[in-house]
Amino acid sequence: MSCSPYDRLLEIVHGSAAFELLRAGLSLGIFELIESGTSAPQALAAHLSIPPVRLQILSEGLIGLGLLEVDSGGFRNCAAIAGIIARGESPVLKTLVRFQAEIVSLGQRNFTESLLLDRNEGLVEFPGRGDTLYARLESDPKLQRVFFDYMQAYSHYMGKALIEAHDFSVYRRILDVGGGGGALAMLVAGAAPASEITLLDIDFARPIFNEYPAAGRARFHQADMHLDPFPGGYDLVLFAHQLVIWSPEQNLALLRKAYDALVPGGTVLICSSITDNDRRGPLMALLDAVYFQSVAAGFGQIYAFDDYQRWLSEAGFAKPRELRLPTWTPHGLIWARRPDK
Repeated sequence: MSCSPYDRLLEIVHGSAAFELLRAGLSLGIFELIESGTSAPQALAAHLSIPPVRLQILSEGLIGLGLLEVDSGGFRNCAAIAGIIARGESPVLKTLVRFQAEIVSLGQRNFTESLLLDRNEGLVEFPGRGDTLYARLESDPKLQRVFFDYMQAYSHYMGKALIEAHDFSVYRRILDVGGGGGALAMLVAGAAPASEITLLDIDFARPIFNEYPAAGRARFHQADMHLDPFPGGYDLVLFAHQLVIWSPEQNLALLRKAYDALVPGGTVLICSSITDNDRRGPLMALLDAVYFQSVAAGFGQIYAFDDYQRWLSEAGFAKPRELRLPTWTPHGLIWARRPDK
């Protein structure tokens, strides 16, 4: 394969083409077919009902991107794709790619305008009222479903790693702030069967919550986390995939509300995409910031561990601890205690 010092630059210039090659491969199921043993070009074309010349375009592009490799007359998946399939995680990747295609890419093409205007200008792509993506999606049931399918799958994937890394059984009452459709609450309920779980979110999330098994164990508390007080008396306040949406000032205010909602000795736990303290990686975390600045609410980004350490200290918490989760996404945990007195 010929290489050029410009390849990395041109891969970015043609980034939408690279994305569509991956999306086509996932939509058609070519990676699963290869993993199951259907790897010869002729067999793949016949199985997918694609003309051989078009399969050639797809396969050559995927090979160029390093997602497929040539293997004795057929193809094999790269190690990353093969591992995701082996662990049963391809549905998560598919919902992530669909979310990127139908929501993220549409809005973040206004990133430059968002920088200049200091707001999430990507909302111009979504009809409706409100100054966040979540408010706009209320008027579009199709995109609302795309959003929640992604968040449910993504939360479930992250949640499996979370419950292996943190012992939820020690908590009697748990408040899940911004818990959405309840995918994480469902996992937490399984890990802490004796706990009482409350999911706090705006009414936008209630219909999805009611569809999922979490509704049988968790209680939905309708509230605006920024405007309304948190209910109190909890042993654990959980923020999952939440603080990345908001500004540092908003996050500090939310952590102070969490402090007030906890009993003395209670724990606040943050689980989300987190950058390293040098802000140079993981790469997905750096790229994801474009969405939060230009689409979601216009304030957020993927913060570093030391950002959370500072806010927790300012909010009055003690003994913060942090952990990078073993996921192919940039997830990490940080938790701290409200002092006993």
